[in-house]
Amino acid sequence: MLRLCASGPFRRLLLIGVAGVVVTAAVSRGDAAATGVRPWNVVWLRENDGLSVWPSQRRQTFALTGTKKEGPDDWPAAWSPDGQYIAFSRVSDRPGIYTAHVGHGTPRRLVETFTETETEVAWSPDGRKIAYSLNCAEDLASSKCVSGPTGTTALYTIERDGSDRRQLIALPAASAPRPEIRGITWSRDSRRIAYVANDTFLYTIGSSGGAPRLIAAERNPDYTLGNPAWSPNGRWIAYGGHCYVPLLGGDIDCSLVASSSRGTKRRVLLRSPGDTTVSPPTWTPDSRTVLYGTAARPALFRIDFATARRRGIMRVFATALTVARDGRSFAFIPGPFGGITRPAVATLTGQIVARGPKIPYFYTGGEVSASLWVG
Repeated sequence: MLRLCASGPFRRLLLIGVAGVVVTAAVSRGDAAATGVRPWNVVWLRENDGLSVWPSQRRQTFALTGTKKEGPDDWPAAWSPDGQYIAFSRVSDRPGIYTAHVGHGTPRRLVETFTETETEVAWSPDGRKIAYSLNCAEDLASSKCVSGPTGTTALYTIERDGSDRRQLIALPAASAPRPEIRGITWSRDSRRIAYVANDTFLYTIGSSGGAPRLIAAERNPDYTLGNPAWSPNGRWIAYGGHCYVPLLGGDIDCSLVASSSRGTKRRVLLRSPGDTTVSPPTWTPDSRTVLYGTAARPALFRIDFATARRRGIMRVFATALTVARDGRSFAFIPGPFGGITRPAVATLTGQIVARGPKIPYFYTGGEVSASLWVG
Protein backbone atom coordinates (compact mmCIF):
# COMPACT_ATOMS: atom_id res chain seq x y z
CA MET A 1 0.00 0.00 0.00
CA LEU A 2 1.10 3.59 -0.76
CA ARG A 3 1.14 6.80 1.23
CA LEU A 4 1.51 10.39 0.12
CA CYS A 5 3.69 12.99 1.79
CA ALA A 6 1.54 13.57 4.85
CA SER A 7 1.60 12.99 8.56
CA GLY A 8 -0.62 13.03 11.63
CA PRO A 9 -4.26 14.07 11.25
CA PHE A 10 -3.77 15.19 7.65
CA ARG A 11 -3.51 11.62 6.38
CA ARG A 12 -7.21 10.95 6.62
CA LEU A 13 -8.14 14.23 4.94
CA LEU A 14 -5.51 14.42 2.24
CA LEU A 15 -7.49 13.08 -0.69
CA ILE A 16 -10.94 14.28 0.26
CA GLY A 17 -10.36 17.64 -1.37
CA VAL A 18 -8.45 16.35 -4.40
CA ALA A 19 -10.31 16.87 -7.65
CA GLY A 20 -10.04 13.44 -9.18
CA VAL A 21 -10.32 12.68 -12.88
CA VAL A 22 -11.91 9.40 -13.86
CA VAL A 23 -10.34 7.80 -16.93
CA THR A 24 -13.04 7.46 -19.57
CA ALA A 25 -11.26 5.91 -22.52
CA ALA A 26 -13.33 2.96 -23.70
CA VAL A 27 -11.57 -0.37 -23.97
CA SER A 28 -13.56 -3.49 -24.68
CA ARG A 29 -12.57 -6.97 -23.56
CA GLY A 30 -11.25 -7.76 -27.00
CA ASP A 31 -9.42 -4.42 -27.29
CA ALA A 32 -7.32 -5.12 -24.20
CA ALA A 33 -6.06 -8.39 -25.67
CA ALA A 34 -5.48 -6.82 -29.07
CA THR A 35 -3.22 -4.10 -27.65
CA GLY A 36 -0.98 -6.67 -25.94
CA VAL A 37 -1.87 -5.68 -22.38
CA ARG A 38 -0.09 -7.86 -19.86
CA PRO A 39 -2.18 -9.63 -17.20
CA TRP A 40 -3.04 -7.36 -14.28
CA ASN A 41 -4.98 -7.76 -11.05
CA VAL A 42 -6.78 -5.48 -8.62
CA VAL A 43 -7.57 -6.10 -4.95
CA TRP A 44 -9.54 -3.55 -2.94
CA LEU A 45 -11.22 -2.98 0.38
CA ARG A 46 -14.99 -2.99 0.29
CA GLU A 47 -17.01 -0.57 2.39
CA ASN A 48 -17.80 -3.45 4.79
CA ASP A 49 -14.03 -4.07 5.35
CA GLY A 50 -13.78 -7.26 3.31
CA LEU A 51 -11.44 -7.72 0.32
CA SER A 52 -12.54 -8.22 -3.29
CA VAL A 53 -10.40 -9.24 -6.28
CA TRP A 54 -10.60 -8.66 -10.03
CA PRO A 55 -8.06 -10.56 -12.24
CA SER A 56 -7.94 -9.24 -15.82
CA GLN A 57 -7.70 -12.73 -17.30
CA ARG A 58 -10.99 -13.77 -15.66
CA ARG A 59 -12.67 -10.35 -15.84
CA GLN A 60 -14.88 -11.32 -12.93
CA THR A 61 -15.07 -9.79 -9.47
CA PHE A 62 -15.28 -12.05 -6.43
CA ALA A 63 -15.02 -11.66 -2.66
CA LEU A 64 -11.67 -12.83 -1.32
CA THR A 65 -12.67 -12.41 2.33
CA GLY A 66 -16.07 -12.07 3.93
CA THR A 67 -19.26 -11.63 1.93
CA LYS A 68 -20.84 -8.73 0.08
CA LYS A 69 -22.88 -8.00 3.21
CA GLU A 70 -20.23 -8.51 5.88
CA GLY A 71 -16.44 -8.21 6.06
CA PRO A 72 -13.93 -9.38 8.71
CA ASP A 73 -12.05 -6.03 8.96
CA ASP A 74 -9.09 -6.79 6.66
CA TRP A 75 -6.45 -4.21 5.76
CA PRO A 76 -4.26 -3.66 3.73
CA ALA A 77 -3.30 -6.06 0.92
CA ALA A 78 -0.14 -6.74 -1.11
CA TRP A 79 0.34 -8.97 -4.18
CA SER A 80 2.99 -11.67 -4.41
CA PRO A 81 5.49 -11.16 -7.25
CA ASP A 82 3.75 -13.79 -9.41
CA GLY A 83 0.29 -12.29 -8.86
CA GLN A 84 -1.10 -15.55 -7.46
CA TYR A 85 -1.23 -14.72 -3.73
CA ILE A 86 -2.29 -11.81 -1.56
CA ALA A 87 -0.93 -10.93 1.88
CA PHE A 88 -3.09 -8.84 4.19
CA SER A 89 -3.76 -8.06 7.84
CA ARG A 90 -6.89 -8.65 9.89
CA VAL A 91 -7.53 -6.54 12.98
CA SER A 92 -10.59 -8.32 14.39
CA ASP A 93 -12.03 -11.86 14.34
CA ARG A 94 -8.73 -13.75 14.78
CA PRO A 95 -6.37 -10.81 14.06
CA GLY A 96 -3.14 -11.58 12.26
CA ILE A 97 -1.17 -11.55 9.02
CA TYR A 98 -2.81 -13.71 6.37
CA THR A 99 -2.11 -14.98 2.87
CA ALA A 100 -4.65 -16.15 0.31
CA HIS A 101 -4.16 -18.06 -2.94
CA VAL A 102 -6.49 -16.16 -5.24
CA GLY A 103 -9.36 -18.39 -6.28
CA HIS A 104 -8.12 -21.37 -4.26
CA GLY A 105 -9.67 -21.85 -0.86
CA THR A 106 -9.76 -19.85 2.35
CA PRO A 107 -7.05 -17.45 3.63
CA ARG A 108 -4.38 -18.82 5.96
CA ARG A 109 -3.19 -17.01 9.07
CA LEU A 110 0.61 -16.92 9.27
CA VAL A 111 0.95 -15.21 12.62
CA GLU A 112 -1.30 -13.74 15.29
CA THR A 113 -1.22 -9.98 15.91
CA PHE A 114 -3.25 -7.56 18.03
CA THR A 115 -6.65 -5.97 17.64
CA GLU A 116 -5.50 -2.41 18.36
CA THR A 117 -2.95 -2.21 15.55
CA GLU A 118 -2.54 -0.79 12.07
CA THR A 119 -0.25 -2.67 9.70
CA GLU A 120 1.54 -2.55 6.39
CA VAL A 121 2.62 -5.62 4.45
CA ALA A 122 5.12 -6.03 1.60
CA TRP A 123 6.11 -9.18 -0.27
CA SER A 124 9.80 -9.78 -1.03
CA PRO A 125 10.68 -9.75 -4.76
CA ASP A 126 11.80 -13.41 -4.60
CA GLY A 127 8.39 -14.33 -3.13
CA ARG A 128 9.86 -16.09 -0.08
CA LYS A 129 9.16 -13.60 2.71
CA ILE A 130 6.63 -11.02 3.84
CA ALA A 131 7.65 -7.91 5.75
CA TYR A 132 5.07 -6.26 7.95
CA SER A 133 4.90 -3.45 10.48
CA LEU A 134 2.64 -3.19 13.50
CA ASN A 135 1.61 0.27 14.63
CA CYS A 136 -0.78 1.46 17.30
CA ALA A 137 -4.11 2.58 15.86
CA GLU A 138 -4.40 6.37 15.59
CA ASP A 139 -7.41 6.72 17.86
CA LEU A 140 -5.95 4.66 20.72
CA ALA A 141 -3.49 5.57 23.43
CA SER A 142 -0.11 3.96 22.81
CA SER A 143 -0.22 2.48 26.31
CA LYS A 144 -3.08 0.24 25.15
CA CYS A 145 -1.26 -1.03 22.08
CA VAL A 146 2.01 -2.90 22.50
CA SER A 147 3.18 -4.73 19.38
CA GLY A 148 6.83 -5.16 20.24
CA PRO A 149 8.65 -6.23 23.43
CA THR A 150 10.49 -2.90 23.70
CA GLY A 151 7.98 -0.47 22.23
CA THR A 152 4.65 0.17 20.58
CA THR A 153 5.82 -0.24 16.99
CA ALA A 154 7.88 -2.96 15.29
CA LEU A 155 8.98 -4.29 11.89
CA TYR A 156 8.97 -8.04 11.22
CA THR A 157 9.64 -10.55 8.48
CA ILE A 158 8.13 -14.01 8.14
CA GLU A 159 8.49 -16.82 5.61
CA ARG A 160 5.50 -17.25 3.32
CA ASP A 161 4.72 -20.58 5.00
CA GLY A 162 4.54 -18.90 8.42
CA SER A 163 7.92 -20.02 9.71
CA ASP A 164 10.98 -18.04 10.87
CA ARG A 165 9.24 -14.93 12.20
CA ARG A 166 11.82 -12.27 13.05
CA GLN A 167 11.56 -8.86 14.63
CA LEU A 168 13.98 -6.57 12.79
CA ILE A 169 13.49 -3.37 14.76
CA ALA A 170 11.22 -1.96 17.49
CA LEU A 171 10.66 1.73 18.21
CA PRO A 172 10.50 2.74 21.88
CA ALA A 173 7.33 4.44 23.00
CA ALA A 174 9.34 7.56 23.84
CA SER A 175 10.73 7.94 20.31
CA ALA A 176 7.70 9.98 19.13
CA PRO A 177 4.24 11.05 20.33
CA ARG A 178 2.90 8.19 18.20
CA PRO A 179 5.71 5.91 16.94
CA GLU A 180 5.18 4.54 13.47
CA ILE A 181 6.90 2.46 10.79
CA ARG A 182 5.56 2.82 7.25
CA GLY A 183 6.53 2.76 3.58
CA ILE A 184 8.02 -0.74 3.64
CA THR A 185 9.82 -1.53 0.37
CA TRP A 186 12.29 -4.29 -0.51
CA SER A 187 15.50 -4.16 -2.52
CA ARG A 188 15.24 -6.16 -5.73
CA ASP A 189 17.63 -8.84 -4.40
CA SER A 190 15.38 -9.28 -1.31
CA ARG A 191 18.32 -8.68 1.02
CA ARG A 192 17.35 -5.30 2.50
CA ILE A 193 14.20 -3.40 3.45
CA ALA A 194 13.66 0.36 3.42
CA TYR A 195 11.15 2.04 5.72
CA VAL A 196 10.19 5.41 7.18
CA ALA A 197 10.26 5.74 10.97
CA ASN A 198 8.24 8.38 12.80
CA ASP A 199 7.59 10.28 9.55
CA THR A 200 11.04 11.89 9.48
CA PHE A 201 13.70 9.16 9.17
CA LEU A 202 14.37 6.86 6.21
CA TYR A 203 16.30 3.69 7.05
CA THR A 204 17.30 0.42 5.47
CA ILE A 205 17.85 -2.82 7.37
CA GLY A 206 18.90 -6.34 6.46
CA SER A 207 16.00 -8.73 5.82
CA SER A 208 17.47 -11.05 8.48
CA GLY A 209 18.17 -8.25 10.96
CA GLY A 210 21.18 -6.19 11.93
CA ALA A 211 21.74 -2.51 12.57
CA PRO A 212 19.55 -0.03 10.64
CA ARG A 213 21.32 2.30 8.20
CA LEU A 214 20.14 5.94 8.13
CA ILE A 215 19.50 7.09 4.55
CA ALA A 216 17.73 10.43 5.02
CA ALA A 217 16.28 12.55 7.82
CA GLU A 218 14.10 15.62 8.34
CA ARG A 219 15.14 17.33 11.55
CA ASN A 220 12.39 19.97 11.47
CA PRO A 221 9.13 18.59 12.95
CA ASP A 222 7.14 20.63 10.39
CA TYR A 223 8.51 18.42 7.60
CA THR A 224 8.06 14.77 6.75
CA LEU A 225 9.25 12.15 4.24
CA GLY A 226 7.12 10.32 1.69
CA ASN A 227 7.10 6.57 1.17
CA PRO A 228 10.22 5.27 -0.59
CA ALA A 229 10.68 3.24 -3.78
CA TRP A 230 13.86 1.19 -4.31
CA SER A 231 15.32 1.23 -7.83
CA PRO A 232 15.47 -2.21 -9.50
CA ASN A 233 19.26 -1.96 -9.86
CA GLY A 234 19.50 -1.49 -6.09
CA ARG A 235 21.50 1.74 -6.24
CA TRP A 236 18.93 4.41 -5.39
CA ILE A 237 15.85 5.01 -3.22
CA ALA A 238 13.37 7.63 -4.44
CA TYR A 239 10.90 9.38 -2.14
CA GLY A 240 9.03 12.61 -1.53
CA GLY A 241 11.47 14.69 0.46
CA HIS A 242 11.31 17.82 2.60
CA CYS A 243 7.51 17.70 2.62
CA TYR A 244 6.01 20.68 4.43
CA VAL A 245 2.71 19.98 6.17
CA PRO A 246 0.63 23.18 6.63
CA LEU A 247 -0.74 23.52 10.15
CA LEU A 248 -4.17 24.56 8.86
CA GLY A 249 -4.39 21.90 6.16
CA GLY A 250 -4.13 22.35 2.40
CA ASP A 251 -1.73 20.95 -0.15
CA ILE A 252 1.50 19.31 0.93
CA ASP A 253 4.65 20.93 -0.45
CA CYS A 254 7.13 18.21 -1.50
CA SER A 255 10.25 17.73 -3.57
CA LEU A 256 11.15 14.48 -5.34
CA VAL A 257 14.44 13.15 -4.05
CA ALA A 258 16.66 10.09 -4.58
CA SER A 259 19.29 8.94 -2.09
CA SER A 260 21.86 6.26 -2.74
CA SER A 261 21.12 2.94 -1.07
CA ARG A 262 24.06 3.49 1.29
CA GLY A 263 22.98 7.04 2.15
CA THR A 264 26.17 8.65 0.85
CA LYS A 265 24.67 10.53 -2.14
CA ARG A 266 21.53 12.59 -2.66
CA ARG A 267 19.91 13.92 -5.80
CA VAL A 268 16.97 16.30 -6.04
CA LEU A 269 14.99 15.25 -9.11
CA LEU A 270 12.26 17.84 -8.68
CA ARG A 271 12.30 20.93 -6.51
CA SER A 272 8.80 21.67 -5.37
CA PRO A 273 7.32 24.87 -6.82
CA GLY A 274 4.94 24.91 -3.85
CA ASP A 275 1.51 23.38 -3.19
CA THR A 276 2.61 20.11 -4.76
CA THR A 277 1.37 16.89 -3.24
CA VAL A 278 3.68 14.21 -4.65
CA SER A 279 2.40 10.64 -4.81
CA PRO A 280 4.84 7.84 -3.92
CA PRO A 281 7.14 7.31 -6.92
CA THR A 282 7.80 4.09 -8.82
CA TRP A 283 10.62 3.00 -11.14
CA THR A 284 10.71 1.43 -14.57
CA PRO A 285 12.49 -1.98 -14.62
CA ASP A 286 15.65 -0.50 -16.19
CA SER A 287 15.99 2.05 -13.33
CA ARG A 288 16.18 4.88 -15.86
CA THR A 289 12.79 6.49 -15.29
CA VAL A 290 10.74 7.48 -12.24
CA LEU A 291 6.96 7.87 -12.40
CA TYR A 292 5.03 10.06 -9.95
CA GLY A 293 1.87 12.13 -9.67
CA THR A 294 0.98 15.59 -8.38
CA ALA A 295 -2.34 16.69 -6.92
CA ALA A 296 -2.50 20.49 -6.83
CA ARG A 297 -2.75 20.45 -10.62
CA PRO A 298 -3.64 16.78 -11.14
CA ALA A 299 -1.12 15.13 -13.46
CA LEU A 300 1.14 12.10 -13.92
CA PHE A 301 4.76 12.56 -14.95
CA ARG A 302 7.82 10.54 -15.86
CA ILE A 303 11.26 11.88 -15.12
CA ASP A 304 14.54 10.74 -16.63
CA PHE A 305 16.78 9.81 -13.72
CA ALA A 306 20.06 10.72 -15.44
CA THR A 307 19.02 14.19 -16.60
CA ALA A 308 16.05 14.99 -14.30
CA ARG A 309 14.13 15.93 -17.45
CA ARG A 310 10.39 15.73 -16.82
CA ARG A 311 7.65 14.80 -19.27
CA GLY A 312 3.91 14.76 -18.72
CA ILE A 313 1.99 11.50 -19.15
CA MET A 314 -1.62 12.54 -18.55
CA ARG A 315 -3.74 15.01 -16.62
CA VAL A 316 -4.97 12.89 -13.74
CA PHE A 317 -3.99 12.47 -10.12
CA ALA A 318 -3.33 8.81 -9.37
CA THR A 319 -1.82 6.53 -6.76
CA ALA A 320 -0.58 2.92 -6.60
CA LEU A 321 1.49 3.34 -9.77
CA THR A 322 2.72 -0.12 -10.79
CA VAL A 323 4.95 -0.61 -13.85
CA ALA A 324 4.75 -3.77 -15.95
CA ARG A 325 7.79 -6.03 -16.10
CA ASP A 326 8.53 -5.09 -19.71
CA GLY A 327 8.52 -1.39 -18.79
CA ARG A 328 6.09 -0.46 -21.55
CA SER A 329 2.96 0.20 -19.50
CA PHE A 330 1.78 0.84 -15.96
CA ALA A 331 -1.36 0.36 -13.90
CA PHE A 332 -2.76 3.08 -11.69
CA ILE A 333 -5.74 4.12 -9.59
CA PRO A 334 -7.18 7.50 -10.64
CA GLY A 335 -8.40 9.99 -8.08
CA PRO A 336 -12.03 9.33 -7.17
CA PHE A 337 -15.22 10.88 -8.44
CA GLY A 338 -17.98 10.60 -5.87
CA GLY A 339 -15.98 8.02 -3.91
CA ILE A 340 -15.72 5.68 -6.92
CA THR A 341 -12.75 5.09 -9.20
CA ARG A 342 -11.76 2.73 -12.00
CA PRO A 343 -8.20 1.33 -12.15
CA ALA A 344 -6.59 1.46 -15.56
CA VAL A 345 -3.51 0.51 -17.57
CA ALA A 346 -1.72 3.04 -19.77
CA THR A 347 1.43 3.30 -21.85
CA LEU A 348 4.25 5.59 -20.70
CA THR A 349 3.00 8.12 -23.25
CA GLY A 350 -0.45 8.25 -21.68
CA GLN A 351 -2.54 6.01 -23.94
CA ILE A 352 -5.19 4.10 -21.96
CA VAL A 353 -5.15 0.45 -23.07
CA ALA A 354 -7.29 -1.27 -20.42
CA ARG A 355 -9.67 -0.50 -17.58
CA GLY A 356 -10.71 -2.47 -14.53
CA PRO A 357 -13.98 -2.53 -12.59
CA LYS A 358 -15.50 0.39 -10.70
CA ILE A 359 -14.36 0.20 -7.08
CA PRO A 360 -14.77 2.29 -3.91
CA TYR A 361 -11.89 4.60 -3.12
CA PHE A 362 -11.13 6.02 0.30
CA TYR A 363 -8.31 6.73 2.71
CA THR A 364 -8.01 5.15 6.14
CA GLY A 365 -5.06 5.91 8.40
CA GLY A 366 -3.13 7.19 5.40
CA GLU A 367 -3.48 4.06 3.26
CA VAL A 368 -5.10 3.95 -0.15
CA SER A 369 -7.77 1.27 -0.32
CA ALA A 370 -6.59 -0.79 -3.29
CA SER A 371 -3.49 -2.56 -4.61
CA LEU A 372 -2.41 -3.46 -8.15
CA TRP A 373 -0.27 -6.14 -9.79
CA VAL A 374 0.96 -6.14 -13.41
CA GLY A 375 2.69 -9.11 -15.04
